Amino acid sequence: MSAFFGILHFDSAPVSLVLANRLLDRIRYRGSDAQQVWQQGSLTLSHVLDQIVTDTIEEHQPFTSENVTVVADAFLSNRTELITRLKKTDVGASRTLERVPDCELIHCAYLAWGEDCFQALTGKFSIAIWDARTGSLVLAVDPMAQSPLFYTHTANSFIFSTELGVLRLHPEFDQTLDEKSIASFLAFGTYKRYDKSLTIFQHIYQIQPAHRVCLSTTNPSYASSITQTRYWSLPVDGPMLRYKTIQEYVEHFRELLYEVVRSYIRAEQIVVSMSGGMDSTSLAAVVQQIQQREARPASTTAVSAVYYKTHLNNDGYYATLTANKLRMPIDYIHADDYPIADPLPALAAPGTAFQRGLFEKTNETWLKYGKLVFIGDGSDEMFFQTPLIQVLARLPLTEAIKLYRWLWQLTKQRPSLYGRPMLQQAFRLLRAKRRTSAGFDPQKEGYPVWINPEFEAAVNLQAMWKDYWNVVPPVIHPYHPDAYNFIMEGSWGNTVEFVQSHNFIDACRVSPLLDTRLLNFAFSLPPQLSARPKFLLRQAMIDLLPLEVIRRPKEPLGFLLDNLLRLPGSEWIDSWQPVPQLERYVRRDAIPSVQTRDISFKAKYLQQINIRPLLLNAWLKALNEHQQPN
Repeated sequence: MSAFFGILHFDSAPVSLVLANRLLDRIRYRGSDAQQVWQQGSLTLSHVLDQIVTDTIEEHQPFTSENVTVVADAFLSNRTELITRLKKTDVGASRTLERVPDCELIHCAYLAWGEDCFQALTGKFSIAIWDARTGSLVLAVDPMAQSPLFYTHTANSFIFSTELGVLRLHPEFDQTLDEKSIASFLAFGTYKRYDKSLTIFQHIYQIQPAHRVCLSTTNPSYASSITQTRYWSLPVDGPMLRYKTIQEYVEHFRELLYEVVRSYIRAEQIVVSMSGGMDSTSLAAVVQQIQQREARPASTTAVSAVYYKTHLNNDGYYATLTANKLRMPIDYIHADDYPIADPLPALAAPGTAFQRGLFEKTNETWLKYGKLVFIGDGSDEMFFQTPLIQVLARLPLTEAIKLYRWLWQLTKQRPSLYGRPMLQQAFRLLRAKRRTSAGFDPQKEGYPVWINPEFEAAVNLQAMWKDYWNVVPPVIHPYHPDAYNFIMEGSWGNTVEFVQSHNFIDACRVSPLLDTRLLNFAFSLPPQLSARPKFLLRQAMIDLLPLEVIRRPKEPLGFLLDNLLRLPGSEWIDSWQPVPQLERYVRRDAIPSVQTRDISFKAKYLQQINIRPLLLNAWLKALNEHQQPN
């Protein structure tokens, strides 16, 4: 959609236009429709735009009116409700808002409600607002942080951007890496294990989901005035939604799902990234139904990534069944055509990206059919069920008995205390144990043996490891504690950035199932309406999707890395050379062979751990190659 950055000098000196244009070049690939640099005193804002939506007039950013300037990467999904609310305020009462761009709605919301305006926004967004009336700068991201926003401050500057790469290029930026984040990546596969505000760079911070960051230029010590505040949380203390029949829950969910998905259809060409599971196929079905019922002049195409040589699964089969049922065109990406090749993809921060060229091919295929792509993220976590016995055990006895009796009356059967019927659950767990772990203990045997001892001691990795395996998740939501933790701890960013800016426009990915309206509904539900996972979603889709898809059990993804390493051309995986910086973190000679003929669960599990030094090495190498001189 778009990207932006801003620089605020603390000494009131203007920002060099040469520097601003240099940083603009870093994000220029994000927007071919417009590029703009805006300056006022010691503040510079820059924005690039790729026009995605077709339901508003032409957009111009940064947008300034009444001494307030807004710059944003925004896709609002509650425009109708927001406009209705704004019409009731002095700010919006006399304005025609139905076709104004999202950035102008955000501007209007800020004039009406100030820093509290973000509570009224739903969708995907990262926003910066400069209020010249008060000398304040406000940054914010959406409740799930689907659109990222990073910031750093130096002795003389506050710098922020939707891309890490912009901050790295600023001449005052300290390139020191954050060692705790590196340790977290090497040990756990993610550098955000402990704190979502941290990045791989010690002095770059990412705004956490549902947070705003404020800075006041009227404070003589600018840096000390930086505050980060949560503006939204999942409901915890709200009343439980109580209906008399299960069907009422199904109908409520179906109506809400249609309402939410309808609000995301903001382009004439829609792409659904379809895996063949319940989430993406449901989105495809609802989009198709809305377009047919309302005679919308929009087209929808499904795109499915399939593995046909290795890592075999049934996703392509179920995606095809769905497309045929919906009479929706479908295209396929042959993911096996993208092996593990040197050099590996270098994301903006270390990650588990193995297949070079697959992202580019996927994006290219999406853009053949449209710029707006629906992704089915969030349903597994949102509808995850904590065993009923655990929920009841935390309630007062009389309240637990009343709830159990009420669930029995509602469902017309005795609720299972363990989610699934006990015998079925026992057999499932027994089969899973025989098929997978075979006695392997990842806590005892999965520790990375190749960590440099000095680095291990410096970050206290042993304590981090112990904490990881022994931490007890907090119980915050009374009826859905596990789902709450999965949603709140998940990483939902769907913007992809590489160390080096690429030369093509990205499609805009949106996740309607993560919309706060659906989340608010899900966390108001009683515990365990059914023992079947995603029961409401399956019931809501009963007349729209093939029965095979609705009845499809959840299938584990398996070990993709192991399967890819069996393809020709991956023999190099154990012969790579480390860059000098890697020695601080890893003993190269202690890393076991990643490519192995061993097909045991343990071997495949350790494969995923032992490839992490290579992933970090590839990232460090790319960082060295594309480091810009200050």
